[in-house]
Amino acid sequence: MKRQTSFYKKCNKIEDDEILKTIKVDILIGNIEYKDQFEWDINNTENARNVCIGLGLGTEFVVPITHFY
Repeated sequence: MKRQTSFYKKCNKIEDDEILKTIKVDILIGNIEYKDQFEWDINNTENARNVCIGLGLGTEFVVPITHFY
């Protein structure tokens, strides 16, 4: 039980930290092409939505962007 509790505390701490990965995206939907490279915090669940809002891309880009991780 102590081992499992210790493991949980370690995982819980990681969730609070920022973990950045470099993501390269090349997506074509209809006649819109989106190519980019950016740092992605894998603990932030709103990354793809924020990218789309910031660039004025439609919501159809959210799922393809998240699959590049």
